Amino acid sequence: MNVMFADMCLLLDISTYFTLHSSPVLLVILFSFSISDKSCKSYKMASASGVLIDQDCVTAANDLRFAKGSSKIKFVIFKITDDEQRVVVEETSPDTEYGTFRQKLLSAVDKSGKSAPRYALYDVDYDLGEDGKRTKTIFISWVPQTSPIKLRMLYASTMEYLKKAVNMSVFIHADDQEDIEWEELVKAASGGKAK
Repeated sequence: MNVMFADMCLLLDISTYFTLHSSPVLLVILFSFSISDKSCKSYKMASASGVLIDQDCVTAANDLRFAKGSSKIKFVIFKITDDEQRVVVEETSPDTEYGTFRQKLLSAVDKSGKSAPRYALYDVDYDLGEDGKRTKTIFISWVPQTSPIKLRMLYASTMEYLKKAVNMSVFIHADDQEDIEWEELVKAASGGKAK
């Protein structure tokens, strides 16, 4: 029952998005379900850790993947709330400067001021030479070694559920600054094919 509800909410959320952005294809899906948008907005998926994933996380991921033009965002950063109950969107941004995004991950702190983990989605642009330029969205699990062990374990046990909720398969698990160098993201996004 919960899985079916989750799928219908995700479809409704995507349908709503495309309806607002003039795509007639998914408009039919919107009217195929008798679920109100309000009920889906309050939906949260529970992970094995007991941490809930806000529907806003899915909405932000869809905005990253499907938005065009001036409303296009480049990255989304997620965090587990200080009360360790929910995964929420901490920030979305259209900033295309990778250094800005990387610094936000590196400077993330918990409620006591210690280095803190974060999850993120980033649109990686890369060049395959004769095969052209490509863009791939990747999921980043940033769990610095200097973070408190309890927080590291909480992020590790929640990661797969968030990845599934935002429908991401390409990912990087990073626990050191070198793991989130630009070259590492390009390598992951291109499957090692980018030059």
